[in-house]
Parts: sequence; C-alpha cells; structure tokens
Amino acid sequence: MSLPGMEQVLIPLLLGFAAEPSGTPEATLADRVVAVVGESIITLSELEFEKALNARDTSPIPPLAQTSGDPLQRLEDLRMLRALAGDVPLYAPNRSQLDLRLDAFRATFEGERSYLEFLNLWGVTEAELRVLMKNRMVVESYIHRNVGLSLEWETSSVGWQEAYTHAYESWISPRRSEMGIRRIPAR
Repeated sequence: MSLPGMEQVLIPLLLGFAAEPSGTPEATLADRVVAVVGESIITLSELEFEKALNARDTSPIPPLAQTSGDPLQRLEDLRMLRALAGDVPLYAPNRSQLDLRLDAFRATFEGERSYLEFLNLWGVTEAELRVLMKNRMVVESYIHRNVGLSLEWETSSVGWQEAYTHAYESWISPRRSEMGIRRIPAR
C-alpha cells in the first residue's frame, strides 16, 4: 500500500541519511569481487585474508603449501574443491585433528594478544576460524584421496613434493575449466 506523495517524502529523507556532513551523498567502496567460482564470489578482503592465513597455516598438501604460487588461484581451488567435496563425512577431520591444527596456527603468534589482534584485524571470530580451518582440512583430505593415494612414493623420497604438485595440476586442470571460474579485473 502506498500513500500519495510518499515517494516525494521518503526519497529525500533517505538521501539525507546517506549524505555526508557536507550534504553531498558519496559512495564508499567496502570490498571488491575479484573472482566468481561457480555461484560463489571471492572478494579482495577474502583474498588478503587467505594470504595472511596461508603465511601461518602450512598445508600438508604440497601444491597448497607453496607460497610462491598464485594466492587467488589457490583460493579459487579451495572454494571449488570444497564444493566438490560436499558434506561427505570421509573428508571431515575429527575434533582432535581440527584442535591440533588450530593449536599449531595459534602457536605462530607471539602470544594470546597477538592472536586476538589478528582475528580482530580480519573481523573473524574463533568459531569462524574453526569453520574455515575445517573447510581447508576437508579440501586437503579430498585432494589426498583423489591425488595422493593414487601416487606410489614415500614422502621421504626425493622429489615427492614436485611429483605430487605435478599430479595435482594434471588432476585439477579439467575441474577448473568445468567449474566456470571467472576473474574480475580491477577498474
């Protein structure tokens, strides 16, 4: 139901709330979409958080552990593979595995205050970090079951990390093209 003339009152009123003190409305960029993976978006702040997280949380999966790789590609892969892994219990870490991973992450900080400042800087709660770490571990398990178990080597053998990374790239390349990953250029 609309009252006559309501638009004439509401629009200036709403613009008044959005106006800067000078009276001129101004748009502010809160974040930017950098990629679309299937139906999921990746924002610039998520990419920056992934870089900060990856510097302190080393994956046991060689292609994900590489710091020299493209962080956006890694985040796109994580997002895509998490969707492919679904909610299959086989891939989910148990509580003690997740606790150990979170403890190892927390130990990379100088103390509790530094850890809490990190979470605050990124606007992440401990519960949200727990979910994020669980998702990373699901992806790692998914990769290991699809790539790592098919390879015949010992992790102590020379060159196993390069062989794993090569096998991973061969395995993931068709999945990347099937998923429909689109990068959004900066303007």
